[in-house]
Amino acid sequence: MKKLLVVILFMLPFLTVEVNAEESKTPLDEVTIEEDESYKDLTDDEIARMDYEIAMKAYYKERESLFNTEKTSFGVKGPIGPEEGYFDLYTSDHFPGGGIYWADKKSGIYELVKDELLSMLGIVTKKVSTVIIAVVTLYNDIEIDKTENVTGELGYSYTYTAKEGLIFTNGQWKSYVECHKRYTWQHYRGQFVGDDAFVRQQQLDFIHSEGYLPIDTKPSTHYHDDSWISAKAREGYINGTYILELVSKW
Repeated sequence: MKKLLVVILFMLPFLTVEVNAEESKTPLDEVTIEEDESYKDLTDDEIARMDYEIAMKAYYKERESLFNTEKTSFGVKGPIGPEEGYFDLYTSDHFPGGGIYWADKKSGIYELVKDELLSMLGIVTKKVSTVIIAVVTLYNDIEIDKTENVTGELGYSYTYTAKEGLIFTNGQWKSYVECHKRYTWQHYRGQFVGDDAFVRQQQLDFIHSEGYLPIDTKPSTHYHDDSWISAKAREGYINGTYILELVSKW
């Protein structure tokens, strides 16, 4: 079996992995994460990159069946499907990219720290009071004791989508090009003492399923270029190659 050919283009803001399409359905088969690998000396970005690779492996386990079910929007499995060589695009649902990365934390007497700033990723800044008040409003008939300690945290998480260029090959849909897009979501975590003397803690998740938009998105270079995906998918169909374009800027 031939080795997986990996091409990394450092001069462009994306990574490309090209494999023989006949020999590998999962271009990350050779990527392994050691179970005993220590995270303690890694930055959040390095951990997020590792989580991204793990998430892609989970996605690959499910995607082949998604391409070839009768409920797909791009055709029906088997001989009654499209003609050989027919092209279509598939965009996945969101798949997770690890847990929450808590970027900043402030603690102290509420009146003393309420105007201090929490920041993350260089794109979001919130006052401690913004986080704490958002948490307090989750409780009915409870007010914050402003003379007591509070803790406010600001965090983020990632999800990804994949856009794939499919060609109907030998009676089923087959992917020849895959481009990714990363979505960044915001999270609050706050702790306070109520006017009834009890300590409370709560987390708020500003995510898609709760009706929120991402605070940032980062597509790979050709994610929104359907013409490029179509052209490369047809080239892959002819030449037996596969292109995986990853999000690489962190």
